[in-house]
Amino acid sequence: MMREVVGGIDMFGGKAMVVFDVSKMGRSNVDVYIEFLQEVPEDFLFVVFSAKELTAANAFNKNAGKFGAKTMPFKGVSKANIFKFVDCVFDLNRSGTYKELQRLILADEDAVYLMTMLEYGLRSISYAKFDSPAFNKLAPFVKSKVQRQANNFTEEQLINIYGRFYELDRDLKFGGVPPEVTVPLAIESVLGL
Repeated sequence: MMREVVGGIDMFGGKAMVVFDVSKMGRSNVDVYIEFLQEVPEDFLFVVFSAKELTAANAFNKNAGKFGAKTMPFKGVSKANIFKFVDCVFDLNRSGTYKELQRLILADEDAVYLMTMLEYGLRSISYAKFDSPAFNKLAPFVKSKVQRQANNFTEEQLINIYGRFYELDRDLKFGGVPPEVTVPLAIESVLGL
């Protein structure tokens, strides 16, 4: 079966690719696969994937040099959720906010993106608080969440948060405040009310 796939031609003229998942092979004898990989044409992209990190003693790792293979670690899927972070901030949930921020930082999220999303959350809450026609255009589940969050703030507080977010966003983009400090300052301008 694998020989037919490798011998096939891509009807669009692109580089052919096969992903071979060895995650559940365990200690199976893989010699036949190693021999096969040595026969794969150089213009063919063949990926050997494992959900777990392969040890140095693994047959695929030991023989990678024979067929000019590169080994690359696979990073797991991040558990960071930007929307959960924004919700925690505007729900005034300090511990949840910083837990989500830590996940986002570990996922290498950019401070500019985090600030943009905080501004997005503030805008949505302002739609509810100031009875904006844009509020009616939000999805029903967003409307109920945003309305609940809007009850946490007075109009004056929202205006003050807007002013602080503007200053922080400007300083971040012009280098006046280090990126790693900007988001916590923005968080505290909401939670510190």
